Amino acid sequence: HRDLHSFPTRRSSDLQTHCQYCFDVLVNKLNNKPLPEYPKTLIDCEVPLFVTWKKNGTLRGCIGTFSPARLSKLLPEYAITSSMRDPRFPPVKQD
Repeated sequence: HRDLHSFPTRRSSDLQTHCQYCFDVLVNKLNNKPLPEYPKTLIDCEVPLFVTWKKNGTLRGCIGTFSPARLSKLLPEYAITSSMRDPRFPPVKQD
């Protein structure tokens, strides 16, 4: 069990880069292209992780874990799972 203060501090630029990376992962998956590499500008650490998709401000998909896991491994996996396998919603498709 880790104290929340032991996790790395999040910068707003990191959050934007993580969001863009998740979007790029989803677009590549929808286009049957290889997934992009985890951005080298981001810290690759073990943290609790949730990926949430919203459409027009409304929940569209969400999955995560409270158990710390490596960002570079789980972020692309959860970007796909939360957008395509959340049982509460139909899978995301290209418009």
